[in-house]
Amino acid sequence: MEHVQKISNFFFLFLVFINTSSLFANTNKTTQQYAELPISVQNNYLVKEQLKQDCNKIQVVEFFSYACPACYKIEPEVQQFKDSIKNNDNIIFKKFPVVFHEAWKNSAKLFLTIDKLNINDKFQSYVFNVIQNDISNNLTEYDIRKIIDNFNQKNPNNKINGKEFIKVFNLNIINRDVKNAMRLFYALNLTGTPVFIVNAKYIVSPQYFKKAADIFKTINKLASSGKIICSNEKKDY
Repeated sequence: MEHVQKISNFFFLFLVFINTSSLFANTNKTTQQYAELPISVQNNYLVKEQLKQDCNKIQVVEFFSYACPACYKIEPEVQQFKDSIKNNDNIIFKKFPVVFHEAWKNSAKLFLTIDKLNINDKFQSYVFNVIQNDISNNLTEYDIRKIIDNFNQKNPNNKINGKEFIKVFNLNIINRDVKNAMRLFYALNLTGTPVFIVNAKYIVSPQYFKKAADIFKTINKLASSGKIICSNEKKDY
């Protein structure tokens, strides 16, 4: 079974790279490291609605899946980036789960529940590790309860409230957020994970970087390259 899972993970990683290689096919200005989203995509009502930005704030969005080996590989750098901006109110980081088929829905709901409850990153890392190495991404509610119980046994001083977690997990708003994440994913014309969207304008694919740390150097460069124009600001022509 473990051998089958490894083959499955390898195939998925290959599929992700094939998919992300096509991400830049229909974009505007392109380099090997990033591309500018087409104006039609930037102006898509779903993109504007879900990627609303505050004036003068930088927004970095990651689309990922717990089942994605490439996402798991760069997760330590993602956490480092999040830690580096904890005290910076001018940068907003968001993470959206991707559901490529119905069996992955509970995995996406699991992430959104963690996010909604603002549970520590330690549990997030634990979940990622368990799904990558111990169980499949086709989670049942029983699997999720087991993940929480096992985490609590290993972290007696940092326990997760299982009853509260499952209650939130089953809220209609979580199901709604799963659908909205996928609507946004397709509105952006994305096809694979992991991928980052900066200021609702630039797309960055880790595929084109030799070092994961260099991804965030590019993200920081793009984020600071252009001021976000708000509706109450005058444009200079």
